[in-house]
Amino acid sequence: MSLRRKRERTISNYDECSVLLLSAFFCVTGETAEDAQLRKSIEVALIDLAKARSAASRANVIKFSRRRPLAG
Repeated sequence: MSLRRKRERTISNYDECSVLLLSAFFCVTGETAEDAQLRKSIEVALIDLAKARSAASRANVIKFSRRRPLAG
């Protein structure tokens, strides 16, 4: 995930994503079965996001080796 510097603070896409998911969760205020299912789905997404954030992983940047063009 990319990091941005803003006022001496580091903000990641994980933070932004969790804020948006929490905002969506609290916007679903209905009492229907569909609303309950949507809230549960958002809750699962938040849990998965927390697991992905804490998992040790390599950068999601694919490195390509530069090769010299073949002489024809």
